[in-house]
Amino acid sequence: MLIGSSVLLGWHWPMMGLIIACCSLAYVGLTITLSLGYIAPSASLANSWDSRLGGALADAISCNAVVKGFATEQRENERLATVIAKWRRRMRRSWVRGAINGTTQGVTLLALRVAVICYALLLCSRRQATAGDIALVLTSFFVLQGYLRDVGMHVRNVQRSVNDMEELVYIQSQPLDIADCPEAKQIRITKGRIDFKNVHFHYGNDGLPLYRDFSVSIKAGERVGLVGPSGSGKTTFVKLIQRLYDVNGGRIQIDEQDISKVTQASLRSQIAIVQQECLLFHRSLAENIAYGQPGASQAEIEEAAQLASAHEFIARLPKGYGTLVGERGVKLSGGSASGWRSRVPSLRTRRS
Repeated sequence: MLIGSSVLLGWHWPMMGLIIACCSLAYVGLTITLSLGYIAPSASLANSWDSRLGGALADAISCNAVVKGFATEQRENERLATVIAKWRRRMRRSWVRGAINGTTQGVTLLALRVAVICYALLLCSRRQATAGDIALVLTSFFVLQGYLRDVGMHVRNVQRSVNDMEELVYIQSQPLDIADCPEAKQIRITKGRIDFKNVHFHYGNDGLPLYRDFSVSIKAGERVGLVGPSGSGKTTFVKLIQRLYDVNGGRIQIDEQDISKVTQASLRSQIAIVQQECLLFHRSLAENIAYGQPGASQAEIEEAAQLASAHEFIARLPKGYGTLVGERGVKLSGGSASGWRSRVPSLRTRRS
């Protein structure tokens, strides 16, 4: 439309075509420049603080019991108020810049309209254009103006979408910490013997190794207790078996299979584990119990609950095993419910 209108009008009135072409290109350039150099930085900052606000809210709400336990409601309110104040300033600046951008685009289109109408009237006064010519010029311009307005709207929408997706794209672009090797196979557990062979491990860039040339063998069916002070590596030992971290040296084998050479999904599906902090999904009690074995029957679910000494407690609930527990189990009351949470049911640990 821009090229066609400029050529058509420039054919009859070169100056008119030049005015429309130059002003239209200036409008598009101004729109892109404002979006990239003026709107985008403030929008990115506003989105960043929007995420921080969400994090602050989630932090305060999920740790509500701790806040109340230490009577720090006022301190948390002040902290949240500080975050909200900064978020409000960033959002307001982004909104103001967006309004300025829209106003600038509108003024630019208005200036283009005035220039076209004034030059058309000048041509008419010099008897270089008829009333029909003026109608052609104005009709062409108003059609072109609609397209230019759409260009500005699309540029703004694309930039807004880019700003909204920046954090997600950044997260998506991060390399996997633990990835399956290209030739990874399914693990096959026959007995369950675990061997740590000359394992070296340290967290991140920490120069002090947690394990140095560590070797141990756990026979199939053997029960082992890990005892030691906090930070001595008990939890890390279990996480290394799950391959939540890769060792820095040596290898870990299960039934003589190097766990770094098998798929993580097949490895972890064979491991039964009860976490230190048992988290529950906002789903029914039955779904939570059967999480590690989705196809479990109601009888198996109830059996698992009985093994966890939770069947009687669940049976007393109005909806029984269909009761929704809320995020992280917040809808479960204390007493027997909290005790049940600490012993989370057997089917969730996937009996192997």
